[in-house]
Amino acid sequence: MSAGLLPDRHCGVNMSSPSANKVRLVLRAVLGRRIRRGSWAYILWLLAYMPFMIWSADFVFVHPRPYQFLLLLIPLAVVVVQLVYPTLLGWALFVIPSVFVAGVGVYFVILTAPRRAQDDLVGLVGSSVAAGFYVLVCVALWYARPKSVEPVVVEPVAPASGG
Repeated sequence: MSAGLLPDRHCGVNMSSPSANKVRLVLRAVLGRRIRRGSWAYILWLLAYMPFMIWSADFVFVHPRPYQFLLLLIPLAVVVVQLVYPTLLGWALFVIPSVFVAGVGVYFVILTAPRRAQDDLVGLVGSSVAAGFYVLVCVALWYARPKSVEPVVVEPVAPASGG
């Protein structure tokens, strides 16, 4: 066997195969360093996230202790890492849950608006503002997505000549 056709010892895949090259390109695209842009959007995300999580932690635990709030530092650490070494994966960690929370919030506001307009107008306005703020965060994160440092061009692999 030639050196280019030897299987890789760690994953058992021929690293010169087209599928291995595709995997390598995808990993480079997702985990590669990108140009930082729109760092303010992550701060905006923290402003939307922290009150919600503090309220949730207070709701889940009857008498929350300070160590129970340490889980809130995980998203803060991810924000710091994203500000220092921006990647597409880090950006997706913020966008996907934010879109979900915004969608649920908007759906909840629309679903409960007719009943709450008569009984709980303050609650309806508060939930509308919160859902609107999450939609604003999603739009800001979309425009702040990190751009690629260098354009990645995927070239088609020529079929091996049979002979």
